[in-house]
Amino acid sequence: MLQLSEEGQIHLKISEATIPYGYLCQAKQHTIGTGCLVKFLTKSQLSRIVMKNKKDVKRIMNIPPHADKNNQVMTADDELVEEILTFRLIAFEKAVNTSVKIELKQHQFDALVSFVFNVGIARFKTSTLLKKINAGLGTPAEISKQFSRWHLAGGVKNVLTSRREKEIKLYNEGIY
Repeated sequence: MLQLSEEGQIHLKISEATIPYGYLCQAKQHTIGTGCLVKFLTKSQLSRIVMKNKKDVKRIMNIPPHADKNNQVMTADDELVEEILTFRLIAFEKAVNTSVKIELKQHQFDALVSFVFNVGIARFKTSTLLKKINAGLGTPAEISKQFSRWHLAGGVKNVLTSRREKEIKLYNEGIY
C-alpha cells in the first residue's frame, strides 16, 4: 500500500493552497485548511475550530472568509490544519490503492492522489482515466487526454487546466 510521498504532499499543498479559515471553494462547498471539506471533519477536529469575527480574520490569497449569520468565521491553527489534511489523505490514498489494479510508481500514485483529492473518490472510481489505467492503456498521450478532461470547477471552464498539466507531468514524467 503506497502513501503520498513528502514531495507529493508539497505538490498537493501548492495545488490546493492552505487557507486557515473557512471559505467557500469554487464548487460552493464549505472548506478549511488545505482544501478539506468541513463536512468530513471529525467531532474532535470540529471541537478545536475557533470562531472569530469576520473582520478579525486576515484574508489570504484574495479568498474571502465565509461567515455565518453572526458574522463568525471558522479558523484553525497550523497544527489542526496539518492534522485535518493527514486525516483526509487516508481516504484518498485508500481509494487509489484499492481502485488501481496495476503497479504504480510513486510519482504516478502521487499524481492520482492529487487528482482524487480534487475530483472526489466517487468520480475517480467511475472515471475513464481509471478504466484506461487498469486496462493497461495508460500511455502518456492517453493519460494526458484523460486528465485534461477534468478542467471544470464549479461549472467554470479551464479553472483546473494548470493543475491538470502539473498532474500530467507528475504522472507521466515524475516531475513534481
